[in-house]
Amino acid sequence: MPAKAAGTSLKEFTKKCMKRNDPDNFINAPIQVRKFLTASYWLPSIIVSHLYTGDQPLIDLIQHASSRDAIIIYIHREETERLFSAIKQVLTHLVCEKVSYKIGVEKLQEYHIFRNRTHCVLDEGPVVDLIEERAHEIGMGAQEILTCRLYDSIIENDPNMVFMNYKQANMLQRVLAQNHCPDLLVGERMVEANVAEGKVGNVFLRLSNSAEHIVELDDWLSTKGGLLEWSLRLKRNATCQAKTKHMQDMLFSCQEQTIAVVPGIVNAW
Repeated sequence: MPAKAAGTSLKEFTKKCMKRNDPDNFINAPIQVRKFLTASYWLPSIIVSHLYTGDQPLIDLIQHASSRDAIIIYIHREETERLFSAIKQVLTHLVCEKVSYKIGVEKLQEYHIFRNRTHCVLDEGPVVDLIEERAHEIGMGAQEILTCRLYDSIIENDPNMVFMNYKQANMLQRVLAQNHCPDLLVGERMVEANVAEGKVGNVFLRLSNSAEHIVELDDWLSTKGGLLEWSLRLKRNATCQAKTKHMQDMLFSCQEQTIAVVPGIVNAW
């Protein structure tokens, strides 16, 4: 799944369900996948991962998960909505928290960060630069994963695969628990983890055209959001967007927000 699509909650659920803690997002690194095979005699029946290195890890799964007993579930979130959530995540969790080893000491200085217990104020210019660079979770989206290569792989390999709206994460946890860890269903709420919990509250931007004009990030995204992807060319490397749009139309119109993915449907998209 891409960043900001209920992945953290699903990974926390899987740790509790499988009663083990495998390396985070290891399917993105082939050498880690190989180590996973021999790290333990018993292997988990559920593996959950973000896709941080583009379409290849999912293509590898589609090509090699030939057994009909295995199912691949891709969790999807509409990209613009996911992008806005990722922007908030990165600014709140990395920039306002001054995580220098990820942002860089010199880069952090460019934001002219002012922060107290409830507010974090940043300069607009470096925020725009960060979005344009598609840094961190901002760039880990559907356009890197749902490529023409990915759709071609589905057509060629006919995997046992479904696409699911990220809003169905709780339902997915219940279904998995029923079959893999029914003990979690007894007096247990589904996991709803959020790595931004406990962090600074509201983020504000100090506008470039007026040093005294400060707006809340949510308002800035509401005002600029409709043209943000176009003005910064954020989808410059996207392919097969028509298929993704048709897939979304089908997925979001389905009552269960879940669709089986077969070659005929992908061709029709």
